[in-house]
Amino acid sequence: MPEWIKNIFGAAVGLGFWLLMVGVLCIGVVGIVWFTEYFVDWLAVLNQLTTAALVLLLIASFFPRARAFTGNAIVFCSYIFGSLLWLFSLVVTYEYWGILGVFIGAVLLGVGIFATGLFALLIYEGFLSALFIVFSLLVVYGIRMLGYWILSKYRPKSQYRDELMDRIVSGKADVADWMEADGHITHESNLAIKAKEEKN
Repeated sequence: MPEWIKNIFGAAVGLGFWLLMVGVLCIGVVGIVWFTEYFVDWLAVLNQLTTAALVLLLIASFFPRARAFTGNAIVFCSYIFGSLLWLFSLVVTYEYWGILGVFIGAVLLGVGIFATGLFALLIYEGFLSALFIVFSLLVVYGIRMLGYWILSKYRPKSQYRDELMDRIVSGKADVADWMEADGHITHESNLAIKAKEEKN
């Protein structure tokens, strides 16, 4: 087979594959937009339930033993909020700029959908509407960082817990023992506090 025929065939295959990917993207975008608009009420309920769960998780985070669970759960909530915001940005981009705008956002690894939605609202709806996406993004990442921070404050069960409970039951425990038993401080911190008190 002549080389020029191979080149034409290769170019045709490449073009066909590219057109196929564009077609799949278009169908996918239309499907997601339809899903978001059709189930918008359910997505609003999901947002409300996630908000309520977030409040409960924050309250539960005051208990040190629960922080391993609540920290991870709060991070998960941030991803739910982020997904809902991504869907909102996708719908806004599609409504104002069509498939082309969505394609531009998708080229930027999907994250660009936030940017295209932001600029669409800025141009067509005004500064305050665009500010909603910026504020929401800050809230999403703030919640995520809070979840990681709470997770970092988790203290595993002390290996000296039986000894601590004996002190507590016998009435010989001090504040540092109570704090270690509850997971607020480590055993090393407890010993450091006791050593400092003895010096004083």
